[in-house]
Parts: sequence; structure tokens; C-alpha cells
Amino acid sequence: AALYRDKDAEQKLFMDQKILEIVAHELESMERDGRKLYVVCPVQHETLYHFDRYEKYKERLSQIPMSQRPFLILLVMNREESLTKDPYWFVIPLREFCRHVFAEVPLRRDINFNYLRNSGVDIAGVRLDKSMGSEQQIITLLNSFASTAKALKISRTFILDISTLSLTTSAVCAGFNFLGGPAIHEEVPKPDSVHKYRYEDLLSDLIKK
Repeated sequence: AALYRDKDAEQKLFMDQKILEIVAHELESMERDGRKLYVVCPVQHETLYHFDRYEKYKERLSQIPMSQRPFLILLVMNREESLTKDPYWFVIPLREFCRHVFAEVPLRRDINFNYLRNSGVDIAGVRLDKSMGSEQQIITLLNSFASTAKALKISRTFILDISTLSLTTSAVCAGFNFLGGPAIHEEVPKPDSVHKYRYEDLLSDLIKK
């Protein structure tokens, strides 16, 4: 997310297109090698919301072969908070090009999960940072977020940038499905296999109890 700070709209579109190009090459390589992994491709909300940029982005998406699309996940980041009209209008048209559309949203109690679901978003989540308050405040918000999302038929949820074992265990117990960040494992230069969570055994014992 930090890569996009202080960039104008055309620069953001260019960066999103370059990232998609890298992901497309990885999908091609995976198919050639017989590897079957999900690849998450981040894209700015601003790129997809504005029709002309969306069309440019979709043009490259449409070049990904049908056989590779089931392994592509689009992660929509940094929604423009000022938008009140159909902020996720583009999700349903994108569904033909990927397996899932993840939407990164703020960690708040007033998220409109009904709107997300009806717009085609099937997985919603948050990115954590220290400005959100104390760890206990964050845990309380995470519990509310996960339970409300599931109650309103957003079947799966995710957290990015999770940094401590206590937040990790709280998130798993709250029902979050996908976790990423330094508490899970360090950055993986070549993510071509399954990487074990460093506290996996501890967490398995906790869940059994």
C-alpha cells in the first residue's frame, strides 16, 4: 500500500498494470510447471472505479487464459472513502477473470457487508496498523468485524500486516480465514510452495481446546 502514496491516478494505473503483468507471467509459469497455487494480485480501488482506467486494466486481464483464471485472486485496496455511489460497481464484471475478489476495508463497526455481498465481493478484510489503537481495542473490533461479516453472508475474511502472536490467535479464534504479516512468516522471495506458520503447532493445540 505504501508504494502508492503520493502517486497520481495515471501512475497508480501504470503500477497496477505492471503488477498484473508480473502476476500474469507467474500464472503462465505455474501452468507450465504444473503448480496449482492461488496468486493474489493487489489493485488500487481508484484504478477500477474510474471507467476509463478500469477498461485499460480489464484489457490486460482479458488476456489471461481461461485455464489460469481459477488461480487468480484480485485484492482491491485503498477504497476512496469519499465515494458514496456504487463504490464496487466493477466487481461483478471482473468475476469472469478471476476466482475471487477480495475487498480491503477499514476496521470499523459500520461496514456495509450487505452492500459488499450484493456487489459481488465474496471475501472482505482489513489491514492492521498501530494507529488503530491498543491491541485490546483492535481485538474487540476484529471480533465484531468477523462475526458481523459471517452473519451477513460474507463467508470468509482476511487480515493483512498482522504482527503479534496475540493478535494472530485472537483473529483465528474470531473466525478469520486468511492471515498475512510478519507474525505468520517473513517475506517469501519466491512463493512457490506452502510455507508453515511458525506457531502452527501452538495454534493447533489452542483450537483443539
